[in-house]
Amino acid sequence: MVIVDDIKTEAGRCEASITVNGKRYELFFRSQLEFSDHASDALLILALPAAMRVGAPLTIKAPVSPLLLNNIPAIQDIYCDWDAKFHLVKVNAPVRSTSVVQESRLPARETVSFTGGVDSFYSALERPESSLMFVHGFDIPLSNAGLRKTVSRRLSWAAAELNRPLLEVETNLREFSDHYLKWQLAFGGALSACALLLSRHMDVFWLSAGHSLEHPQPDGVHPVLNPLCGTEDLIIRTSGFKASRIEKVEAMAEHPVVQGALRVCWQNRGDAYNCGVCEKCLRTMAALEIFGVLAACSTFEVALDYGRLSRATAIDPSVEFFIEENLQAAREKNASPALISALEKSLDPRRVWFFRLLHYKVPRKVYDWSYRVFPHRKKAEGDVE
Repeated sequence: MVIVDDIKTEAGRCEASITVNGKRYELFFRSQLEFSDHASDALLILALPAAMRVGAPLTIKAPVSPLLLNNIPAIQDIYCDWDAKFHLVKVNAPVRSTSVVQESRLPARETVSFTGGVDSFYSALERPESSLMFVHGFDIPLSNAGLRKTVSRRLSWAAAELNRPLLEVETNLREFSDHYLKWQLAFGGALSACALLLSRHMDVFWLSAGHSLEHPQPDGVHPVLNPLCGTEDLIIRTSGFKASRIEKVEAMAEHPVVQGALRVCWQNRGDAYNCGVCEKCLRTMAALEIFGVLAACSTFEVALDYGRLSRATAIDPSVEFFIEENLQAAREKNASPALISALEKSLDPRRVWFFRLLHYKVPRKVYDWSYRVFPHRKKAEGDVE
């Protein structure tokens, strides 16, 4: 049995307990902004995958949105379609009495999920009137105070330059969610939960899609799944799923705020804002180089190394098409032969097999240690590969 109880919300702090077959997790959320009184909606979204993973009924001892409760069967169907280890479960919760229909509120106060990455920057620029929301504790552990401060400062600068409010939340929910659902599938619901807690400050929340309709993938930010997580208090939508990643890079690559705050790294080797040596950093740097703006982007710790790029195979096969998009664009834009050659090598099946195996065999701590110990050439102004 999965039980959500002890929900306590006061100003900018929310606490709750989730018990999964006897194992108890204490969750918290903090913000300088006042949270909603309807924290049970957020906790339902977070607890549901755990209940489905263990195949146990879910009980929430607080009233929840009738709209969200009505959408739970459809949400479960999507999760079961994505992962055969999930089970359909019964949800027991009192229904909250409500007569508010958020769709009728005009003008809508919109907020976009924002990490500083390609997808979130693209969505933010598409919606110039929106606020931005960043959550501490998702891709950067709460314990890493130094990097969190750096990222917060840089994203705050970007928000100010774009004349937007930046809404910040911090939470330990990954200490719970990582036990039951891959983050690739969990992060959309996690973002939606944080937005629901901040529903006093927004009417519409936009999640930034990582995949286009041309390459649909099981993904936490999915244009079918996300709207089902909305309530009478908050509409949830997915933004940017009509454009490919390389199209997004091309559309915003010359924007000065993007060049000063772009953050794509999730490995954070050496506590770098963008380490410049992981596969995602190298893939993004290559895309920026294709459009001739990498030298203007100040957020990468090292210069683009074509040798590293040739070894930057996609760790997950589901994102290999991002490299293929880079290669196609490089050929169309007549990029340097060295860049094209490096991208071709990174897609070579034998190299893909070897470097993918190497990635899974070498602990992440070793990569981080080597990044800290061995010198890396800093990117100097005017430096050209």
